[in-house]
Amino acid sequence: MAGEAALGGVIKDAKEQLRALPDPLSYGLLRYLNDNVDLDGTDPAIAFNYLGRMRMGGAATAVSESLWRVCPEGLSVAGAATATPMPLTHTVLLNAGAVDTEAGPRLRA
Repeated sequence: MAGEAALGGVIKDAKEQLRALPDPLSYGLLRYLNDNVDLDGTDPAIAFNYLGRMRMGGAATAVSESLWRVCPEGLSVAGAATATPMPLTHTVLLNAGAVDTEAGPRLRA
């Protein structure tokens, strides 16, 4: 993947910034969920989207495969969406989910 070495630095910088806060969880809740408080600072560089736990195997595999497929209009919709210039909301967007395997649950990103 291009830029792989730089990605590690971005993740480490974001982690260190969060770790430097006195109470990171409360800071995030206060900043994004309380309209009465205005905290200075830039938006986070990394977005993390946890998709939940996905069970595979047996009937669940058939259901999972039917849920995760490209829709017939997918390419035209994607083309229209990418033709519209939009600002990036984060430097890095990470989608992850836990997948059940024979060896136990594994985090996939």
